[in-house]
Amino acid sequence: MWLNPEFYPSVYERIAKANTNPRGKYLYSDLNLLLVKQMIETKTGKKLDQFTNEIYMELGISKIGYNPLKWTSIDNVMPTEVDNLFRKDTIKGYVHDEAAAIFGGVSGNAGLFANAESIAVICKMLMNNGIYKGKQILKANVVKDFTDSPLTKNGIYRGLGFDKRKPDEFFTKDDFGHTGFTGTFFFMNRNTNRFLIILTNRVNPTRTNRLMYKDDFSAKIWKQINKY
Repeated sequence: MWLNPEFYPSVYERIAKANTNPRGKYLYSDLNLLLVKQMIETKTGKKLDQFTNEIYMELGISKIGYNPLKWTSIDNVMPTEVDNLFRKDTIKGYVHDEAAAIFGGVSGNAGLFANAESIAVICKMLMNNGIYKGKQILKANVVKDFTDSPLTKNGIYRGLGFDKRKPDEFFTKDDFGHTGFTGTFFFMNRNTNRFLIILTNRVNPTRTNRLMYKDDFSAKIWKQINKY
């Protein structure tokens, strides 16, 4: 995306001033994660994609990262949406999320590409409180903070960094994970030591396709896994 450089400081300023919760209730927004990218880069002195790649190297995984055409063949990347509104093209090998696209495909809210094998390593690390193969990758208290639901008394079950669900026939209070707009799903439970990864292409050919949401497809598979 070709934009005037003045766009970026102005959009960060607008995000910082945005009142996303005027009624004191839960409202879905990923504006905070756009700011997380800026925080990480300021703190580490590294670009977000460089910093995360160092973590993936410690985990021993390589089929994961931003802007996949820099590290894999386009033949290994599935097309997402036929975008007739924003980019006027079939999106393949570039982030689907419009905000992340404007930020060059590297953002705190979206942009990661991966296969199930790489995601499985991350799930194992998170379920083991930040440890993978005996090595502390993330601090245990950081993993706890981002996978807890601190506002359950207010009826809000979301986590700080991960999706959490109100306990029902499919999910328990200890489950946490992520659901992506394009059809990705991974959930885990460190008490049962189980995780589920589903990589689908919900927005193909367009985002009006909502079959993945029909009958709670992913949630039902997660429920079945936890029966055994």
